[in-house]
Amino acid sequence: GVSSFYAKQIIGSETSGSSNIVTIKRSVAAPQITKPSSNETVDPRPTISGTGVSGSTVKVWQTNPYRVLVTGTQVGANLNWSKQSEVALESPSVTIRAQATLDGVSSPETENRTFIVRLNSLSITSPAAGSLQNQTFTLSGTGGEAGAIARVFLDLNDTPVGASETL
Repeated sequence: GVSSFYAKQIIGSETSGSSNIVTIKRSVAAPQITKPSSNETVDPRPTISGTGVSGSTVKVWQTNPYRVLVTGTQVGANLNWSKQSEVALESPSVTIRAQATLDGVSSPETENRTFIVRLNSLSITSPAAGSLQNQTFTLSGTGGEAGAIARVFLDLNDTPVGASETL
């Protein structure tokens, strides 16, 4: 933060006038990320929490690809901050960093924190349930993650009958 100082000297009952005023900027310690834990599996929009300097504002971003996940979350008097990710995460493995700002002074960045994002369940949209199909047919659905492989299983016994890259 920013602080201003001046000095006076005192001898007995005599006090001098004030010295010149010196204003400085104090460094801000890097915030700490406490949640999600390293290698924890989380939902696509996890709450990200940590500790920091009271009154500072924390920003959290994903490192690759770079995108901001949390902005403008204030560190409270209890030295804690917490906010749900403002964007859904897609990659199975996500690495984040954070930085705090107080009175225009930015802290160093945190160490990397890597965790796992739980994949959403797929939804089969075609063919319709109960419909009559030929022996070979096309199965369609939604909810696939980019880069994932959708696997199709028969009769609820984990017998694989097909697979495709998600589009």
